[in-house]
Amino acid sequence: MKVFLVFIISIFLFVSNDGQFKFWEDLSCKQKTEIYEVCKSESIKKFYDGDFVLSDDETTDELLNELIASNDTILPLSFYVFNKICTQSDGALSEMVGRYCLLFITKHPVYVFLYLNRCDNDKLQHLYA
Repeated sequence: MKVFLVFIISIFLFVSNDGQFKFWEDLSCKQKTEIYEVCKSESIKKFYDGDFVLSDDETTDELLNELIASNDTILPLSFYVFNKICTQSDGALSEMVGRYCLLFITKHPVYVFLYLNRCDNDKLQHLYA
């Protein structure tokens, strides 16, 4: 019963006024800027700005933890950055990212599945599988 209640609540938290989930790719520049400015994580911002080098090290692990722990306000940005990391990962980093895919699905199941249903990125879908 508890899991079902969390599932229902998560549906309402991430739905915009028009009844649609908000994904980064669908937001206007103004909406993206507003979310970016609210984001308190310098690591997330650095990666988004192209100033973060991915590796299978503690710094990347900390970034992934921040993405998983992100609040609902910045979920579209966090999920976008997380998916960029997923598609850029290879080797040992892919193994690290796989664990975080499961965590992201657990925390935001409806959001992730709706996104994957509409996306055409086979690598990304495979990583979440």
